[in-house]
Amino acid sequence: MNINLFRHLCVLLGLTIVLFTGIAQAQTNPIHPLFRVLDLKGVAVTESKAEFSANKTCGQCHDTTYINQHNSHFNTDVQLECVNCHLKDGKLDLATVRMEVDGTLVREDITIQSPTNNHCGQCHGIYHSGTTPLILPDDFEQSPAGALTSLTGEILSSQKIADSYLNIRGKAARHYPWDIHLQRQVACVDCHTNPVQARNIKAATASGPNHLRNDPRQISTTERLQHPNHELVTIQCKTCHDPMVVHDQFPYKQRHLERLACQACHVPQLLGPAYQSVDQTVLTETGTAMIEYRSMENSRGTSLNARFIEGYTPYLFVQSDAIGDEKF
Repeated sequence: MNINLFRHLCVLLGLTIVLFTGIAQAQTNPIHPLFRVLDLKGVAVTESKAEFSANKTCGQCHDTTYINQHNSHFNTDVQLECVNCHLKDGKLDLATVRMEVDGTLVREDITIQSPTNNHCGQCHGIYHSGTTPLILPDDFEQSPAGALTSLTGEILSSQKIADSYLNIRGKAARHYPWDIHLQRQVACVDCHTNPVQARNIKAATASGPNHLRNDPRQISTTERLQHPNHELVTIQCKTCHDPMVVHDQFPYKQRHLERLACQACHVPQLLGPAYQSVDQTVLTETGTAMIEYRSMENSRGTSLNARFIEGYTPYLFVQSDAIGDEKF
């Protein structure tokens, strides 16, 4: 077997092992090849004492130029690097990791892994795990983690709403989770995946034979590791769920499901702190904009965790699907 192909197979196997262990704490990746930590000029940081460069370091094996060009998280608004999603804390701390004289990272400190819910939650919304009651961070309005939550009211947690610390109307009777998929151990990356994975899951595209449900053809392991496509896509509800075998209460089932998106009924209310208005012309005592929330008590100076939350029902908007039809 070609030695490069063998190395790449080892990398893939190592990442797979780390992904399926499901352990949240940083663990040594036992199979990923050793590599040197380089600076922006491609010199070992042990020699230059300069700042670490993810592009140069990861670029020793992976085509980082290609990755950045095919990366949903690398654009004019945000430019995430490899370590932001593939290391537990989203960074490589040169003050704590151990390296050989030539800059090679020691095996025990190679903790490369597949992205976790914690990584996604750093930017895409309040994410909570564990058994401690869910609370909102004090810096919610300034934190990147509150970006999605503040727009939609969505909170990512497998915990039951009744077990949280939030002051929600009828909380004691809400014995269901904030997110049913997280409760069933469906991770963010299971639905927000790359096009290569999606091709093997999703129904055949318009460019292929319409009688095929799945396309088993995949690129080689070597190509996938050198040129991984990071243009994430979202698989649809119908990829995993078949709505036609249930919903027998609908008199016109097929028409009903053609016209309404699943979320129209299955996300009837949101209980997180979603912005209603952000008034930059009126400042608070701390110099920040005046913010009011939807269906939530807007008492200044009171913690978000203590404010009374009634929740709100999202508006239904017309949207076009892949075949040009419209649904709500």
